Amino acid sequence: MSTVYVIEVCLVCSGICLRYRYNYDLVSFEVSLLKTLGGYFFVVYNVALASFEMPLLETVGGYFNVDDNAALASFEVPLLKTVGGYFYVEYNADLASFEMLFTATVGGDLYFGDQDGLASIDNTLQTSVASDVYGPESDCPRI
Repeated sequence: MSTVYVIEVCLVCSGICLRYRYNYDLVSFEVSLLKTLGGYFFVVYNVALASFEMPLLETVGGYFNVDDNAALASFEVPLLKTVGGYFYVEYNADLASFEMLFTATVGGDLYFGDQDGLASIDNTLQTSVASDVYGPESDCPRI
């Protein structure tokens, strides 16, 4: 059985980091009580992961990266307000739509792209982005 998640202390930012990666059997997860993550949030290369929820998450001090999860169809972070680093959602082949229901501040790039099935992004949110906002024209509109 593969590791479900790793919580670690980041020596760079001195924050707690949450990392889900290379989990071949993980289909879904929910972190229901976490409001603040001082370090980074990293969900990558989970081939069976179809969904995840973090209903109370408001702040990620580092980066937020959801990358290369082939079966990921949806994820929810409805209260997320602040990401200290970049916010990347990319290479999730089954992600059909992504709705952001929050007002957010992103300290780095905001990137949605390279989702084979991504038809739309609800870009009605108000977002302050310190760097660039972009996505491949073939995959998603410029926000």
